[in-house]
Amino acid sequence: MHKLSISVEQILVLLDGMLDKESGIEFKRFRSAEIRKESVIIWLDLYLVNALQKVRVSPETLLSELVSVGGLKYARKGNKNVLIHVGLQNAINQQGLNRLVFSEVLPETQDSYALINATNDAFETLCSDILSQNGYVVDYSQVRKSEAWSKLLVATHQLSALKPPFLVGENVKAFLINLYNLMVLHAKCVLGHPETVAQRSTFFKATAFMIAGSIVSCGELEHGVLRGRISTKFKPLSLDPRIHFVLNCGAKSCPPIVPLKQETLDTQLNECMSNFLSESTRFDRTSKVMKVSRLLKWYQRDFSYETDADLHEWISEHVNDGKRKEISDVKRIKFSRYDWAENGNINTRPDNRYMMVYDMSFKRI
Repeated sequence: MHKLSISVEQILVLLDGMLDKESGIEFKRFRSAEIRKESVIIWLDLYLVNALQKVRVSPETLLSELVSVGGLKYARKGNKNVLIHVGLQNAINQQGLNRLVFSEVLPETQDSYALINATNDAFETLCSDILSQNGYVVDYSQVRKSEAWSKLLVATHQLSALKPPFLVGENVKAFLINLYNLMVLHAKCVLGHPETVAQRSTFFKATAFMIAGSIVSCGELEHGVLRGRISTKFKPLSLDPRIHFVLNCGAKSCPPIVPLKQETLDTQLNECMSNFLSESTRFDRTSKVMKVSRLLKWYQRDFSYETDADLHEWISEHVNDGKRKEISDVKRIKFSRYDWAENGNINTRPDNRYMMVYDMSFKRI
């Protein structure tokens, strides 16, 4: 750790500037006697006011982690070490959302399958704490209050620390889908909800987790690993169009979030497909027009249909009995407008407290 030629006031300004003003995080200084020459001690007003003393994290380690989380980097200017702000997103791009954490407070890394099971279990608990309306609505205000959130942060950090290779296969398919939904949820909490086309493009390309030393973005996980449509570091799974009814991108028109289990995955995928198609398909008896989710247009290649008649037949095979009877006399198919609005009860805003260094609360799990 370099000694920094920078004042307490200067670093407080830097750190304050890269945090959301409404995040509720306050920086407090120790008494002047506790501030060592040419170094800085910063106190975070979080869950535990004396947390650093409890886990014995050194001031240098704290500052180093805050530098990493905040998107700062060390640079040499003349004979001085200075800090340069390079942006939070840049830091995430380089390390992944799941890499920003105090290593001192983590348990030993589990083997890959134990880790997968722990992640799936914690994700299921988190979902029960924050989801309503059958998984369509997320209560983002409850995320950090759930004990499962801290467990997920530990598990995903351990995922980043696994020794390569991390073998992707059909036996971890449920985990990979859960991981995608978790990654989107985590990114929305940290970076906020993407509202424009440009923001959404950046969000899914840049938001990433570190897996066994390799950065994997949301886009790579979906389109490369789960769909096999783009090249990635990992071997793609066999294409299963049912995944489109369990992947949630954080928007209102997305399928609901459903925690999946590997042992019941096939049944769950069938149920989720039938439920979503039955709920999202609308039929006008007067015009004989059936409106269906735009997902079926965007991923036509995955669903392997060519004509409206093909699509109508495929949907009829997979909706529930009531909907099947309702859509028996369709003359035309249209695709519904996709609602990209927030899928939560509150609008998510950029909030650094959802980075692992904060959510760990500096306490052991």
